[in-house]
Amino acid sequence: MEPVPIPQIEAKPTQKMTIKGPKGLPLLGVLPGLIKNPFEYLVKTGQTYPGIVKLPVLGLNLYLVTEPEQVRHILVGNQRNYWKGPMLGRAKFLLGNGLATSEGEFWKNQRRLMQPAFAHQKIATLAGDVTARILRMLDEWEISFQNKPFLADREMLKLTMDISAHSMFGESIGSKEGQELGMAVNKLQQHLNYRVFTFFLPESFPLPGATTALQILKRLDDMAYRLIRQRREKPTQKNDLLNLLLEMKDEDTGEGMSDRQLRDEIITLFVAGYDTTSMGLAWAWHLLSQHPEIEEKFHREIDTVLNGRIPTFEDYPKLEYTRRIFQEALRYYPPVWIFFRTNFEADIIDDYAIPENSPILLCPYVTHRNPAYWETPEIFNPDHFLAEKVRDRPKFAFFPFGGGGRQCIGEGFAYMKAVFTLAMIGQKYRLKSVPGHKVKPHSAPGLQPKYGIKMTLEARNRG
Repeated sequence: MEPVPIPQIEAKPTQKMTIKGPKGLPLLGVLPGLIKNPFEYLVKTGQTYPGIVKLPVLGLNLYLVTEPEQVRHILVGNQRNYWKGPMLGRAKFLLGNGLATSEGEFWKNQRRLMQPAFAHQKIATLAGDVTARILRMLDEWEISFQNKPFLADREMLKLTMDISAHSMFGESIGSKEGQELGMAVNKLQQHLNYRVFTFFLPESFPLPGATTALQILKRLDDMAYRLIRQRREKPTQKNDLLNLLLEMKDEDTGEGMSDRQLRDEIITLFVAGYDTTSMGLAWAWHLLSQHPEIEEKFHREIDTVLNGRIPTFEDYPKLEYTRRIFQEALRYYPPVWIFFRTNFEADIIDDYAIPENSPILLCPYVTHRNPAYWETPEIFNPDHFLAEKVRDRPKFAFFPFGGGGRQCIGEGFAYMKAVFTLAMIGQKYRLKSVPGHKVKPHSAPGLQPKYGIKMTLEARNRG
């Protein structure tokens, strides 16, 4: 689908800087390096070529943008000139016209309509449901994983799916149905990865698993529409997200969302609600297991603040070190490690001329490792997020949830879920890495552990 045209942008000054970058191989360009190890390749390339980097791939020039002020220009300063690009159009297969994939005035109206559902006071009402789902998981762990290794990434995925399903639908969805919803979305997202990263192929190209994906999508749609219909027929006073979305009315027209738009936003929020949080938590447990001095400080905080209690929303700001651990995990291994943008019109960024309709890569993984903004970029250190250090650093030196108008609407909820999960598990257990098990980041396209994160539980004795 073609992007909505925007008003003509005022002419920019003439080019002053030449955009440099590796030449790569004939035709293939830098594609072999990106395929072999995209993280290492882009970090090295970004450090070799300061400023904006030109990356030739299959006859196209991609532009890697990693400096915080350049990122700010694209996401905030001149955001009207940038859209998510044709690759993200492939995501409509699953997400429809939800917040992540819509553009222009329609997106702006939807964002304005949905924003109140994620206000601070609304998130506070969901805290009890979050802690209830974590307690349920801990009960299952006590039965299933005593003296037995397990995959922490898989367990964090199951937990955040469970939280997302019940935060969205409340008591309207049972545990079994919530699991079915989560697994359906997870399988469809795997197929979506193929669709997005084969954007250069026609939509009609028969990708592996396409028929099965369509069958799963049909079952997912049937479930979503049934839950919406049931809630419309029998309204409740529950504070789940579906109820909040149903209550939203356009301030100009007084109209709410159609069933189709509700479906699209529900699936979009569900995907966004579990994927980033689950991967961030999995990496946090892995990193904590490698840094016992940080783990010890983490345990001291949760023991002092909670003293064995289940956390409440009032405890959330007091778990300051716990939040910094999660932030540092997002810095070190950002789950959404790369963002895509395309410019409508030619632009000048820091005196670099970007031609119109250019594919642009914003790469948190690279920016988060820039030694100009992080004193120890290759070391896991929650003190990177001490208030005074955050204050002295450019805002877009850290952007795991994007930024500007397109910043993830559920960021605040994601942080609350993550902090409560770390605190409640940390009250009861140490998670220990299994010796000899290889942990390696892998783009799928989110930054996931290629072989999983295998761990064991060690009961904590708090004295």
